[in-house]
Amino acid sequence: LFICYDTRALDRSLYRIRRTLVVGGLATLLLLGIVIHLVIRRSLRPLQSLSADLSSRSEGSIDQPIEITPSLPVELRPQTIAFNTLLHRIFEARQRDRDFALHASHELRTPLAGVQATLENALAGYRTAPDYRNRIHQALDLVIPLRDSVSRVLYLARIQSGETQLHLEEASLPTLLH
Repeated sequence: LFICYDTRALDRSLYRIRRTLVVGGLATLLLLGIVIHLVIRRSLRPLQSLSADLSSRSEGSIDQPIEITPSLPVELRPQTIAFNTLLHRIFEARQRDRDFALHASHELRTPLAGVQATLENALAGYRTAPDYRNRIHQALDLVIPLRDSVSRVLYLARIQSGETQLHLEEASLPTLLH
């Protein structure tokens, strides 16, 4: 004998339970996604603030260090300190370049002014051939140190660009002084 029960009511109950579980699972996943998004967004806020601070810096503010605020995560503090050290090194290198350019221009300007004055003086009035020759020799005497200075500046530029390599050797101080 077969005894059959009516399972339609049971099937409807199971369908409602399954639908409730699926909708509840999807709602939970959606809610978790929103919460995770908000948590990540909030935790990245100090990093975004630091990024905005770096992006908004002008070329003239390179010597100013990045402010380490209490809101900055502890994990980013060593990187910020290292970045501040790098900014300081860049500023010092730019300062040395600026000082070098000022010094080099001064060293080159003085002999050029002497050459110009000697040649203008030679052209100022009527001169004899020996007088012109004497003034040309004076101008050449001023040009030779100028040429040496320009050669040293060019050599230094080649060293800095990597085109020329320095070869260090030990030298005896008495021999050098002799």
